[in-house]
Amino acid sequence: MRIIGSGSVSKKSGKRVKPYQVLITVVDDLGKKVRKSLGVTRTKEEGRKRIREFMNNPINLENMYTTLSTVFNMWKESVLRQGKIKESTVSMYIRVYKKWLLHLENTPYVEIKPYMIQNLIDSINSPHTQSKVHTVFTHLDKIAQLKEIIKYPIHTALSTKRIEQIKMRTPYTNEEIKAIWRNRDIGIYRTILILIYTGLRIGEFLDIRIEDIDMVGRYIHIRNSKTKSGIRTIPIHSCIYPFIEELYNTHNNKYLILNSNGTHLSYSTLYNWYTKALSSISISHTVHETRHTFASLLDVECIPISVRHKLLGHRSGDITIDVYTHRKLEEMKKYVEMIPTPENL
Repeated sequence: MRIIGSGSVSKKSGKRVKPYQVLITVVDDLGKKVRKSLGVTRTKEEGRKRIREFMNNPINLENMYTTLSTVFNMWKESVLRQGKIKESTVSMYIRVYKKWLLHLENTPYVEIKPYMIQNLIDSINSPHTQSKVHTVFTHLDKIAQLKEIIKYPIHTALSTKRIEQIKMRTPYTNEEIKAIWRNRDIGIYRTILILIYTGLRIGEFLDIRIEDIDMVGRYIHIRNSKTKSGIRTIPIHSCIYPFIEELYNTHNNKYLILNSNGTHLSYSTLYNWYTKALSSISISHTVHETRHTFASLLDVECIPISVRHKLLGHRSGDITIDVYTHRKLEEMKKYVEMIPTPENL
């Protein structure tokens, strides 16, 4: 396609919100001159601006009216089909889209300018949420360019607040752990105790499948983790074994932990349950501090650092290949059992 001339902007008759028709002349693949519409605008100047933008960034005209919603759905269908991104991560991006970008869903993608998204990002206080919005456009730009909807990406012009890498974590106190135990008849408190006595990352916990649990040997095989070192096998402490056994026998599903409607539990749902449960007993901790509590309990019991690395899924300085033999697993089980039960806290 080759553009001829400088285009034209003409006013249509009658009362219209956007009365100006924007046209350009192009030569198609057969060498024939064809008049193409670039849509309608409120003012003549807007029409001329649209022509200039098209001249600088000639796109596939058939995709000119492809909306943000359409691009997002194309991306979602693509990643779910390919399976390269976890379903829980896709769900997180869907929530970000619905909360922050839904007002733009009917806007043609080519009309979304970096300054519009930058203003949106600047209005968000959380650096983490800013980063998520930025990442959404990184994904959408990729598929929009692949489909020839845009030539230049949006995300490269965006900036976000720096996320501080040093985070202060406060472990649960012994009294707080006892308070959780006193409420163990309620499901969410049993879940919190599982997290405290396993040190699992939240994503690891949510992705545990029934097949990953060895109820006879009393181990959990972590097969899905954010790091290579996170792929590991951890013992189940005897004090939380009944909770895991109940989940194992109750749920006729592939995942150990489920939503109330029987579907895969999302991070946001677990987070909401967690914060409400702690608030009701006047305790304040982030959900990630259950893992920090496990690490602190190991430290108090003077568990060897190499064992702590294995249990937490941290990268160790030992570069030899680590094989989880029965002897090593039994050894780790003994160390885990050293973590005090509520009677000994």
